Amino acid sequence: MLTSTFLSLLQRATQVVWATLFFCRTESEAGMIRPDETYEASTEKAVVTVRVVDATYVYIIGREDVLRGAERVLPPGESHLGAIEDMEFPE
Repeated sequence: MLTSTFLSLLQRATQVVWATLFFCRTESEAGMIRPDETYEASTEKAVVTVRVVDATYVYIIGREDVLRGAERVLPPGESHLGAIEDMEFPE
């Protein structure tokens, strides 16, 4: 699904309780993410991963150069930078 199509659908949502969204540059890159691999492996293949947990937390994961400036469009709150290996991933 194209990002623009997804964002159009997301605008109609009243609440997102739980979701993991992998954003890739191309359809072939997206096809490399498999449902039988770990969350960490899929996240490393995506350009940006957005994870919504229990309608409370939103994790935006990606390379620093891709995410630069993201804090300007996000609600104020706590942001953390670090390696993916250092993050905790709620299941």
